[in-house]
Amino acid sequence: MLIIVIASSAVFSGLTLAAPGIFQAYAGISLDPDNAANSIVIHTNREDTNLINTYDSFSRIGFVSGNGNFLLESVPSLDKRDFYEFIKDSLDNISHLEREEINISIDIYSGNGKLIETLLYEKCQLDEYFVHAVDSLGKIQFIEGRDSIEIREVAKFQCLTFTISLDRFGTSPDENIIFQNGPDGPNEGELFYNSMTNTLQKYQNGTWIDISGKGGPSIQR
Repeated sequence: MLIIVIASSAVFSGLTLAAPGIFQAYAGISLDPDNAANSIVIHTNREDTNLINTYDSFSRIGFVSGNGNFLLESVPSLDKRDFYEFIKDSLDNISHLEREEINISIDIYSGNGKLIETLLYEKCQLDEYFVHAVDSLGKIQFIEGRDSIEIREVAKFQCLTFTISLDRFGTSPDENIIFQNGPDGPNEGELFYNSMTNTLQKYQNGTWIDISGKGGPSIQR
C-alpha cells in the first residue's frame, strides 16, 4: 500500500487539478535561450510589385482583434523609408475604394540564430498609423540605455489571409536572407550590409560573399 501511495505521488507531482477529470501540467522555467524565440526580421512586398524590403528594426508584433489582423511597433528609423512610403500612400488614399495593399512576412529567430517559423500575412491594408512617446516607468525600452522618453510608432494592419510557413525551419540568416532588390535580382559587384550577421556582402559570380570580416555597427533593438 505504501508503494502505491509513493507511485501515485510521483505521477501527479507537477499536475494541478483544474476541474474534475482534467489536469494541467506545468514544466517549470526550463527554456533554453538558444532554443527560444529571440528576434524578428520583417519582409515587405507591395502588391503587384517584385520589390522585397527587409527590416530588422521592428521590435514588437501585436495582436489586433480580427482574423489576420496585427500590428507592428518600433522606434522610427532611417532604414524604413520604403515602409513609410507605403504608409504615406495608404494615408493619402485611405478614403478610396481601391486601397494600397502589402504582403508582410515575419521571420522569428531563436537565440542561436535559427529560424523557428515565418508568419505570412497577405493583401494587408493599413488600418491605423500613429507615433507616440513612452516614458521609461514600467515599460520595456526598445533602445538599450534609454532612461527617459522613447518615441515609438505603431502600424495596424487588416489582412486578407494569415498562415505560417515552416519551409525554412532551423535555417540561419546566412542561408535564407532575402537579398533580391528587384525583378532582375542583384547585379554583379552589388554591395549589401547584412545586419543579421553584421557583415558586408558582395554579389560576385552568382553568389553573395563576405568581404568585411566582422564589421559594421551593432544594431539596437
